[in-house]
Amino acid sequence: MRSPHAHFLNSEPSAGTLEACHFVQQARSTDIDDQAAMLAGWEQSYIQCENGSFEAAVHALTLPNSNLFRKSTNRKLQKRFAPPPNVTAFAALLSGSDPAIFQGRPVESGDVLLMAGGREHELICHGAFNTVVATLPNSGAYLTTAGNSFDMTNSSVVKGAGAARLGEWLERVLHEPPGFPGAGVAADLADIQDEMARKCVELVCVRDHVAREAKPYERVRAMQIFAKLRAFVIDHLRVHDEIPTLALVVDKLGISIRTLEYTCKSLLKVSPQRYLTCWRLHCARRDIRAQAESGSITDIALKWGFSHLGRFSIAYRELFGERPSSTLTASRIAMAMG
Repeated sequence: MRSPHAHFLNSEPSAGTLEACHFVQQARSTDIDDQAAMLAGWEQSYIQCENGSFEAAVHALTLPNSNLFRKSTNRKLQKRFAPPPNVTAFAALLSGSDPAIFQGRPVESGDVLLMAGGREHELICHGAFNTVVATLPNSGAYLTTAGNSFDMTNSSVVKGAGAARLGEWLERVLHEPPGFPGAGVAADLADIQDEMARKCVELVCVRDHVAREAKPYERVRAMQIFAKLRAFVIDHLRVHDEIPTLALVVDKLGISIRTLEYTCKSLLKVSPQRYLTCWRLHCARRDIRAQAESGSITDIALKWGFSHLGRFSIAYRELFGERPSSTLTASRIAMAMG
């Protein structure tokens, strides 16, 4: 995997999206898997749980030893991701973000999420999600400022006015990078990085006080059950290449269908059957894209438990905003273009 500090975006920016500074890149996506693979060094996987076309955008600024980027998505999603190893990520939720659940805690615009690199995190977005993220290397003096330092080993959330101010500052920096060309660009970028590190560390130094004031999350058991549900679905998919039935899920997790209903509806606001259907539709979409040259939509639909092709096409179009045949055609065109 490429270094997160070499070429920040995995995909090339769309034509016309490069701005005046060659350190800045923009990229857009209308496919959930393309978006998940967009950031170099990040491990990401998404499940879309809301009907409608998916839209995402990334606006990135590459600094000498770190990165700053803004990312937006527009649908209800379950996201699993890990920042690059040996960095700490500071994700500020911006205005326009709908409420979400991060590692079992409710979060909203104005909050800052702290994430250790190389560790998996989970985010449930209940709609639009808009965040600006700073990643800083754990080595060197970047995470030590004015006698303050910290070692992030998992995750945390900072709330309050200081967190909101950091998000506003990061967003302003991202949209007002140093001009190019110019002899002082490299020095300017280094100064931005140093100031970014200082502000992030200062915010973290008050996080314990903020955490004590935060209300405990009342759905701890629901998060525990949902984690087991997700892990079982992933394991079953890896071993059997199929999504388990609802009856099998209830049996293996040893819980009642009512408990599972409450878990999914309280966290994702969808039924467990809908959650499993979204998984099956995503798997079908990935197969259509991967087998564009010779794949049969009928065979793929049957493989993922859709015995009625017409109903499959309707469910697919409702969730992704396009017909299966449109996905197949677009993938064949992309393949032909190399």
